[in-house]
Amino acid sequence: MCMMRIIFVNADDKDKFYTGLPSYEILMKTFSFIARHTTRQFPCARLSKFQGFILVLIKLQINVHHQELVYQFGVSCFILPRIFNLWIEVMDAFCKL
Repeated sequence: MCMMRIIFVNADDKDKFYTGLPSYEILMKTFSFIARHTTRQFPCARLSKFQGFILVLIKLQINVHHQELVYQFGVSCFILPRIFNLWIEVMDAFCKL
C-alpha cells in the first residue's frame, strides 16, 4: 500500500495531519507553485514529482522514520535522501524555509 492513498480529496483532516497543509486545494496549489521551480531531474522513476513532494511533507510533518517511507512509497533507501534533498532545496529557495 502506498501512503499516497492516505490523502484524499475532501478529507482535509487527513491532509492536514499528514502534510500540515489545511486542505487538498492548498496542497495542490502549493505543489503547483513549488514544482514549477524544480529544474533538476527527479531522482526516482517510480514516483511522480507529486508523490515525492508528499513524501517530504509527511516526513516534515509527522517525522516518519525513513525506513517506513521506503516501505510505503516503494523506493530504495539510497534514493530516499536524494528525493528529500531535492525538495528541501527547492522549498528553501522558493519558500524561504
